[in-house]
Amino acid sequence: LHARNLAQAAAHADLVVLATSVSLYSERTRELGKSLRASAILTDLGSVKKPAIDAILPYLSGTVIPQFVPAHPI
Repeated sequence: LHARNLAQAAAHADLVVLATSVSLYSERTRELGKSLRASAILTDLGSVKKPAIDAILPYLSGTVIPQFVPAHPI
């Protein structure tokens, strides 16, 4: 698959991992939020959860929210 942007890549993904600064989560999630399939899993590698959740959830549709799995790098 050759995607020209984040939204195109997310539209075909089963798993999307946000591996960027938490300060960019809102921007990145806004880019990909409407493209995520309802069955896709979205996770992140941020070290803080409350700011991550607050940045991500406003840009996800109701069907995607159960598939958001906050994570932490191990």
